[in-house]
Amino acid sequence: MEFLCQSFDLGFDVVHVVGIQSRLEFVLRLVDIGLFVFAQVVAELLDVLFGLIDQSLSLVPYLNFFFSLLVIFGVLFRFLDLLFDLVIGKLGRRSDRYLL
Repeated sequence: MEFLCQSFDLGFDVVHVVGIQSRLEFVLRLVDIGLFVFAQVVAELLDVLFGLIDQSLSLVPYLNFFFSLLVIFGVLFRFLDLLFDLVIGKLGRRSDRYLL
């Protein structure tokens, strides 16, 4: 009789363990799916971030060219201003009869 009770308890334990094992497998599958989705989201965010960094770094040569043009035009306008002052100054001195 005792053997029958032990085998009956063992049967319940096996059913209980199998039930827990199937639940754990289900939970592990959910965790795997969650980690996969999380990894995809992180990968997409990193792709967008690195794309923005790439775009911003690709603007650097254009900014360098733009600022170089600003320097060149600044020097050119300074030279033209100097010539303009020289011409206007000579014309102004010629018309000043009283040396005022």
